[in-house]
Amino acid sequence: MMRHKYKTITIIIALSILFLTTARQIVHSQKYIDSDFFSFWLAGRMMLTGENPYHVDAWIEGHHKSGAEWISDNTFLYPLPAAIGFIPLGFLRIDHAYVAWVFLSQWLISAALYLLFRIWRSPTSMQFLLPIVLGVILFRPALVTLRNGQLGGMFLFLLALVIYLWENDKWVQGSIALSLVALKPQYGIPILLLLAIWLVRHKKIPALLALSVSGVLLFVLGWLIDSSWVSTFLEIASRKSQHTFGFNPTMWGISAFVCGNRSVCTFLVGGSFSLLLTLPVLIFTFRIKETLSAFHVGIVTTTTLIVTPYIWAYDQILLLIPMFLIVAYLANNGYTYLKTSLVFLAFSIMSLGLLFLASLLRTDVWSALLPILVLLALIWLYAKKTNLDLSNSQPLPDV
Repeated sequence: MMRHKYKTITIIIALSILFLTTARQIVHSQKYIDSDFFSFWLAGRMMLTGENPYHVDAWIEGHHKSGAEWISDNTFLYPLPAAIGFIPLGFLRIDHAYVAWVFLSQWLISAALYLLFRIWRSPTSMQFLLPIVLGVILFRPALVTLRNGQLGGMFLFLLALVIYLWENDKWVQGSIALSLVALKPQYGIPILLLLAIWLVRHKKIPALLALSVSGVLLFVLGWLIDSSWVSTFLEIASRKSQHTFGFNPTMWGISAFVCGNRSVCTFLVGGSFSLLLTLPVLIFTFRIKETLSAFHVGIVTTTTLIVTPYIWAYDQILLLIPMFLIVAYLANNGYTYLKTSLVFLAFSIMSLGLLFLASLLRTDVWSALLPILVLLALIWLYAKKTNLDLSNSQPLPDV
């Protein structure tokens, strides 16, 4: 026990040094004052000084005071309760806050993987640690998330936590964690609603109550600062999505590309394909009898990343969860180590290949192919009547 304890402490210290060094290299290799992360830091700083990050003049003045030359948006783009979460970052200088956030994001990604390995109750699971870690390092959305100081690591951890808690029959706690995903509403709200339907199907009433109460508390938290924050946020989100519509790596972006950005064609094609993808998920939700929480979270998350109009490539970091689950399901059903481990790496290399394609075509809409292929893999596994119980595995072949 003591040896195990010292080993754990040594690993934590070593990873902390590695993550801190990486964070400093990432932050100080770019003009951090003109980064995506600046918006999160400024929101926290404005909350500290009693200012509203939804006020355009105060938001722009905050940029000027900090010496920022690039103003990506005229106001804060996230729900107001999210700004409250950034208050601790607002206490720090921008560069120190950026380093702290990238450092924390690496730990959150690592913690998400740790939780997924904890629910994969197989004696052979740790054999896949190296290829999975290597796949994460090569995964473009993870790299962009860290470089830009985005929030994907936090939401990846929250979804992994939901799976871990639900797989251990802690439905109330998992639902509270799920409610926080709504702080990234462009994909958080669809994921939340689809999983809420799944909770209804399986009669998880306490979980639904916890989800509802948590949602109300988030609303009230924002209301205490600005009673009209919801309508203000909806207006901001609508304006932003209109400016970027058709350029996102989703089914809507592909539709806009195929339709030559003609709006009527884009809405017809994108809407039809999105409906064709979402309806089977809803039917699956009501027909399946087993409480396959991990599988359902994976398939809902992947579907959402395909049909949501407004996301970017870094948001696809959430695909690490279904990619991990695919490896676990394949390994648990007797597929060879080599084939199984190469699946995860293949998805990561594909993400880099789609980046190269984006540079050639000068559009990133085809990165939507990645979640589409992940979804097809999940559907294939279910269609083959694969054992989707993470605690039940077959012996792993040697080759």
